[in-house]
Amino acid sequence: MRLAYASQLLRIPPDTLKELLVIVGPIPGRPTGMALVAQENSTWLLTIFGMVGREPPADRAGGCADLHRLQQRHQCALIEASSQVMQH
Repeated sequence: MRLAYASQLLRIPPDTLKELLVIVGPIPGRPTGMALVAQENSTWLLTIFGMVGREPPADRAGGCADLHRLQQRHQCALIEASSQVMQH
């Protein structure tokens, strides 16, 4: 199995999302998925993945398009409104 993923650290305002973890796994016919995991200080780790040759998107717009295909419209709206945390 070939797995590829892309992750980014985001800042989402506190109390915007009730969940601390959102996971959408692959299913037959859709070899993609995502995880959105709460971190500290209002930061969240977003990981989008693909299997068997399906590469994850390289930009925010592509990531939101993938989230729409995964029926995660609410998370897409949060991600569009979030700011990316810069890594040093």
